[in-house]
Amino acid sequence: MTAPKSCERMSTGSTFAMSHKREGRMVSRSVAVILLVLVHCRSARAETYRVGPVENHQSVSALVDFLQPGDTVEITGDIVDTFVLSSQGTQTHPVTIKGAVTAQNLRVTRPRITIPRGAEHGLVFRGGCAVLEGLEITGALGDNFQSGSALWHACDNLVIRNCYIHHNRQGIFGDSYSSGSTLIEFSEFDSNGGLPQKVTMMHSVYLNSTREGARYCQALCVKTVLEFTGYPLAAMPLIAAKIIRSMLRSDL
Repeated sequence: MTAPKSCERMSTGSTFAMSHKREGRMVSRSVAVILLVLVHCRSARAETYRVGPVENHQSVSALVDFLQPGDTVEITGDIVDTFVLSSQGTQTHPVTIKGAVTAQNLRVTRPRITIPRGAEHGLVFRGGCAVLEGLEITGALGDNFQSGSALWHACDNLVIRNCYIHHNRQGIFGDSYSSGSTLIEFSEFDSNGGLPQKVTMMHSVYLNSTREGARYCQALCVKTVLEFTGYPLAAMPLIAAKIIRSMLRSDL
């Protein structure tokens, strides 16, 4: 028995409507997925914060609690500051604190961070996968490990690159229980050292770690002379310690 033509038209129309609805749902879902991806990308996007005397942010310490993996703090001028960086970066997206380095007449100028007089600590790294780059750091003159260290290293995977660290009681101190792998390259350490009554306790670079698999990278140290009477370099185990293309010196 053949269906009436009117029924055929109704059936065809119903099929078209159902197909149209299905396509509409698929489009809606696709749009929703795209929106979710865009929102995720926006939330995961790395930020760059500028810090300096004429910037909106005038200290790193005001930003450290908000930093996420991949974020960068760019320091554009000399500041007086101290901070504790606890943010956790990743191997591919480290948290970076760097200076806007300039060069003129073959002279490199790095923005300077001066540790405030009487501060309880210098620059402390407690998170992981962090980079410190292109900065001059000075002024840590306290009489103990924390207040006398320009850098207190208490994280894993710390990179120190193109920095000038000078005139501190201790340049870098690696905490034995919490520091891990360290890379130091293209950096200079000058006039760092211990107190007369504690000659064995202060160094330009002190690296030590009980973390399994911790690695230090260090080589080509030039002119290991020391002011202040401390020791310029202590790295344990020494055979695993390197400083790449860097200099330890003192202007005596």
